[in-house]
Amino acid sequence: MESEPNRRAPGTVEDLSVLVVGEGALAAAVCERLSGTGRLVRAAHTDDGAVGVVTRRERRCGGPEVVTQETRYPSWPLLLADAAIAAVVFILPHAERESSCSGGVLGAMRLMSACRKSAAVRRLVVVADAAVYPCGPAAPSVIDENVSLSTASAYARNLAEIERLVLRCARSQFDPHAVVLRLAPVVGPGADNTLARLLTADIPWKPMGYDARLQLLHIDDAAAAVAAALTTTAAGVFNIAAPGVVTLGQAARRRGLLPVALPHTVLPQVAELAGIGRFTDGDIALLRFGRFLDTSRARTQLGFAPAYPTLAALDDHLRCHPPTPGAGPAVLEVLAGSAPPQRIADRLSASLGLPNVAEVAGRVAGAAVKSSGVGTVLGQAGRIAGAAARLTGLPGPARLAETAGGGARIAAELTGLSRVGDLAAQANRLAGALTAQLRQERRIDEYGYDAEFMDLCAKYLMGPFLENYLRLETVGLENISDAGRAVVVANHSGALPLDMVALGYATRYRHPARRTARVMGGDLVSCFPYVGDLLHRWGCVSACPEEADRLLAAGEIVVVCPEGYKGLGKPYAQRYQLQRFGRGGFVKAALRSGAPLIPAAVFGAEELYPMISQARPLAKLFGLPYLPITATFPWFGPLGLIPRRSRLIIEFGEPIPTAQFGPDAADDADLVLDLSHRIRVWIQDRLDARLAAADRN
Repeated sequence: MESEPNRRAPGTVEDLSVLVVGEGALAAAVCERLSGTGRLVRAAHTDDGAVGVVTRRERRCGGPEVVTQETRYPSWPLLLADAAIAAVVFILPHAERESSCSGGVLGAMRLMSACRKSAAVRRLVVVADAAVYPCGPAAPSVIDENVSLSTASAYARNLAEIERLVLRCARSQFDPHAVVLRLAPVVGPGADNTLARLLTADIPWKPMGYDARLQLLHIDDAAAAVAAALTTTAAGVFNIAAPGVVTLGQAARRRGLLPVALPHTVLPQVAELAGIGRFTDGDIALLRFGRFLDTSRARTQLGFAPAYPTLAALDDHLRCHPPTPGAGPAVLEVLAGSAPPQRIADRLSASLGLPNVAEVAGRVAGAAVKSSGVGTVLGQAGRIAGAAARLTGLPGPARLAETAGGGARIAAELTGLSRVGDLAAQANRLAGALTAQLRQERRIDEYGYDAEFMDLCAKYLMGPFLENYLRLETVGLENISDAGRAVVVANHSGALPLDMVALGYATRYRHPARRTARVMGGDLVSCFPYVGDLLHRWGCVSACPEEADRLLAAGEIVVVCPEGYKGLGKPYAQRYQLQRFGRGGFVKAALRSGAPLIPAAVFGAEELYPMISQARPLAKLFGLPYLPITATFPWFGPLGLIPRRSRLIIEFGEPIPTAQFGPDAADDADLVLDLSHRIRVWIQDRLDARLAAADRN
């Protein structure tokens, strides 16, 4: 029978001897931070990590005494007893050292066993990685310490296993004085991880179609967080990150460079060739979808606030790692057309450490020509062009001007401009506005929402399109209050989510209080290159309960579409027939927060893209729930994506209050289903009434 553990008081950090177990710049920064308070005695490093012993009583030593300690060897009890260690800081290795992290699990087991046997250890701090959290289209945009941990990679599973070992040991031995710090990507002097190297690479690579928001942490702030964890009596798990976000595109532009986009499937290989390092699946997911950590617990319980915001941490990182002459300027010269191709190729070769790039590119191009046959391709293209001319009734190039004129007239009608010259002027104004936006730093919030981008699109693109082409009409907009939380429940249709774009436009640009509606989109939306990023900047967020609860707690408007893809992708023969509303998750979110439920009926979206087939067998090849086959798409190519002209009407119903039920009512299944059914009936009645009125006219 096991004896009762010897629980100990935490003591104050000035009286503690601290053992720092880790490697690299972060371990050195922690030791330096603690030595500045007069507690460093000796530091050590090995192949598997660095060990530093920190104490107050021997600071007069001329320098740290180097000792050797292998984390997987069973000599921890001797080292802990030798210096009367009272606190242990365990810094886990980075994802690039997967073998080291695997050994870290074994080392953690040995270290926890030694701590339990030690009579002096009273405090334990584990410096982990935010990579333990999920990162993807289904993950919450803002992550707090209660989010379920990821099991997608071996690295994340090892991190979670080490945390479980530490917390289990704390419950039996240190209760309640064990702290786990989950750090955002660390940058700054000496920071050496894949993201830190990517931010200072000569060529700023990024995944094609994605510009995810990143949250950083300065290395000095990371060391300060460890010191704060040693000085507090708080326990548990804490997120540590700097306030604010930055995108990869913004990071590149702060260096005066333009990011080079590559498909995310080949980015790991290119990064390894460029000497940046080996990107894991978790790293690529971070660059595609981003991650934002909620640090309110660390601020309130640890009393820790970073000295460097994200942009300041990035600037200091770039200052400490200036770009070397190489491919970055060459890329700008390519875009400007001011450098000979051979000189550009030579500079690329020198910067990447590859053979002659021109020669390699020539061989690749020759192989491609040999395998495909340029003559065959051109002949096939000619035959396709001839068939297209016959199908469209345009027998020769002489009719192309007429076709271009027709396209210009359609574009003018889309934007509500009467002349082609006006359309060109509008295009020039849009290009100028986009250039100005690229030159300045736009502020993106933790959900990816970009208010300036939304205003720009509404002024030059979506506003004219919705107002003049779709003739947007809103009814009952006064049912949305000028302030306060609300859950807007709408039907979903039209093959593409233009109805939700229109709803977000209506609440921001037609409501007197300019309310921003956060539309909860499906996971699949975020996976599409460019589309997902654009929708997030427009205000779309992940459709998960944690996201809804956080937004409603902040007093935001949340828009939900309970039909999901079942409503968006239904055939035209089922138009205006509501699909199943699910299990009432949106009602539970409203009840938990006390937000009113506001039904909204969207009429006219069914006619935008009349879908005649879902093409499910073909859609499965692309991982899609359906592939919309309409009367114009894919038969007319990109032109088939132009929606039919239809009057779009959004009618908002009277709010249904939920505050009187209380948060516990979210567990009342009968109440949840009754409210869901009530909203569904209202929306269906309004759609039926408007459909009948349209048939009469």
